[in-house]
This record gives sequence, C-alpha cells and structure tokens, in this order.
Amino acid sequence: MKRNSNISIKLLAKVTSELLRYNTLRIESYNSYFLGCFYYKLKDYFSAKDEFTNCRKLNFEPKVTNSAKQLLEDIWNHKIDTSIPKWWLESPCHSFRRKITFLFLLFSIFGLSFIDWKDNTTQYVFLFMLLFFFLVSPCLKSLKGSEIEIELQSPQNFELTPGLIEKSLKDFEKDFEKGLKSELNWEIF
Repeated sequence: MKRNSNISIKLLAKVTSELLRYNTLRIESYNSYFLGCFYYKLKDYFSAKDEFTNCRKLNFEPKVTNSAKQLLEDIWNHKIDTSIPKWWLESPCHSFRRKITFLFLLFSIFGLSFIDWKDNTTQYVFLFMLLFFFLVSPCLKSLKGSEIEIELQSPQNFELTPGLIEKSLKDFEKDFEKGLKSELNWEIF
C-alpha cells in the first residue's frame, strides 16, 4: 500500500508541476502579447517588437501567436525604419527566406558586372534596374511623380480596446480555474 501511495504522490507532483509550467507559459505568453500591444499603442515600436518576438518564441496559443506575428510584421515593415541590409538580414519574421532572397538579389546584381554589356545593353540595364528595385523595395514607402503618387505599403489598422483585453483576461481566468479544479480532483484520488 505504501508503494502505491508513493507512486500516487510522485504522479501528483509531476502533474502539478506540469500544470504550473503550462499556466506559467500561458501567463508569460499573454503578458508579452499585451505588453507588446500597449507599447505599440504608445508608439514604442522597438519594445513592442521585443515583446511580440518573445510571445512568438513562447508559441503557446495559436490565436495569440498569430496575432503577435501579424503585428510584428506590421512593425518591422511599416513602423521601424531600417537600412536595406538590416531589413533583409535581421528580420524577426521569415528571416531565412529573406536572407536567401537578399543573397540571390545581391549575387545577381554582382553577376551582371561580369557580363559583356556591348550586346543587349538595354536588356541588361532593365534587368539591373529590376533587380535593384526588388532589393530596395522593402524600404520604399511611396513613389511620387509629377501628377501621381503611389503608396506602396499601407500599414494595418490596429485597435486595442479595453473590452478586448477584459474579455481575453476573463477567458484566461476561466481556463485557469478549470485547470485548478482538475488539479484538485487529482488530489482527491
């Protein structure tokens, strides 16, 4: 009988520690997300970027993680002005794809310098301009002509209302209470 109670106590301790770790990750994820939202509203985009990146690394709840990813992309693409290499190489979203694309564009432009430009000069200039445009396009906000202006990137509209925060926190509290009740049921057995 003593052996069974020892096993039950170890099992209960393991379940309790896992539940606490689960709830801690969830709290940290929500905390990072909401802090990121508040920093975003205060226009402290660097702090918001850090919090949303942390939320994505925790990767706890898909709904929160996806929202953090969208806001992180919006911050990186529209709110923070970076140099062209930094935008391509230090991006918090899709970093591997962006690095590969940057290297491809850079090597393609560099490779054009080894081509004999005497033949087909117009085509090579067009190709060079096209590759260069793709290379600098992430940092372009708008193109202006004499009579026309084209906005290339439009930022997302983001609204953080107190009702949304309150609803999310109430849902979290309900789920936490359910987890706590199920933990107490384990203690009875």
